Amino acid sequence: MTLCFSTLFSHHRRNILLGFIFTILAVIVFALMFKFEDVSNRLLKINFYISLIFLAWQLSERNFVFIKSAAKLSLIPIVFLTLNYLATGEFRFKNYARNILYAYGLLISLMILAEFKIPQIKNITKKLSAFILFVYVIVQIITIYFQIGPYQGIYGTTSNPHFLALYSAIGFCVALYYFFSSSAQYRYIYLLISIPLSAIILYTSSRPVWIGLLISLFFIFTYFNKQNWIKFIVIFIAIQALLVSFNIFNYSSRFKELAQNITTEERVTIWQDTWQLQKTVAPKNWIVGNGLKSFYEDFKKVSRYHHIQDFRSPHNLILEMLYISGLIGLVLTLYMYYLLYQKLLSMRKNYTAYRDLSTLNLVILTILIVLNGLNFPFFSSTNIYPLTFILGFLYFIRKDLLTPLHTDH
Repeated sequence: MTLCFSTLFSHHRRNILLGFIFTILAVIVFALMFKFEDVSNRLLKINFYISLIFLAWQLSERNFVFIKSAAKLSLIPIVFLTLNYLATGEFRFKNYARNILYAYGLLISLMILAEFKIPQIKNITKKLSAFILFVYVIVQIITIYFQIGPYQGIYGTTSNPHFLALYSAIGFCVALYYFFSSSAQYRYIYLLISIPLSAIILYTSSRPVWIGLLISLFFIFTYFNKQNWIKFIVIFIAIQALLVSFNIFNYSSRFKELAQNITTEERVTIWQDTWQLQKTVAPKNWIVGNGLKSFYEDFKKVSRYHHIQDFRSPHNLILEMLYISGLIGLVLTLYMYYLLYQKLLSMRKNYTAYRDLSTLNLVILTILIVLNGLNFPFFSSTNIYPLTFILGFLYFIRKDLLTPLHTDH
């Protein structure tokens, strides 16, 4: 078996395969941002099987450090899938269970790229990011303006304003990161990308994304030294004053509406109904949950919105995880978020070279928690795949710190 893998993964062939994996991941990112779900799911499936082959290869090469890391990270999907089995008695890898497996395959592929650091891939990432963002901006503006596409273009290529807002916000943050980290001659490119992205974010009227961005400003504020704090505060106040005074894209109206209807807001009603549902579950299900797909059907029985609209999640991360995965799943989820923040903050504090990237990931993580915690299921593609990329980033940095001069890679 070792001889077989050695032949298959010769140095030249290995680099070709790594380039192929990188290409698949790039297209997956592209498809996720545009919500081309059929394309992304097919590529994620292909990537999952490729990642299994690479895991077998690493095992044959006795790369036990890599295998140990992969095994540790596999505990997350194993726990959630086991809880689902204990709750439902089924091992069916569809929908959210499938997303969990695909996310693990995605993570393994990111780990493999970190394991074998090919300079060509690192060099092309920045240009590829700019290309994807540029195409994203152009396509979304065209579909919105001319109202074309599968959903009449009201929300670009997506079916929901929050989808459009999330990926535009992520793109906006990435563009700003490259703006500040690029040489002067390239900065205007990212500035030209970030301006329409900010307009799209406002256009969506997505309060969760707006709130996520506002909260994440804390990490940007603490990023600057004290000499730049005043500049940052002045710019922030000026932008807010402009948005509120002229009610650009209903910015102030949306927040006034939230303040006036906070107790009767749709989410509050959903939370109340979800808690009533939670109180009916058996003691066992408080521990292991009711299953990954259980909420949608069960909630119809108690929802006051049943005859208007049915919901796939309670629009509340804590209530959702408690219901579908029990106290075990809820504690694991909160602990995972704690570790992500702890690792990113530690990295930003201790490693100057990764200070900018760590801050970028802190901002994106905060936006994900606020938006998905108030809107989408935890195991939906909108949440689990971006989270996987953040985990992959952490592994990449850890590997880079351990082997900074690994010339073979």
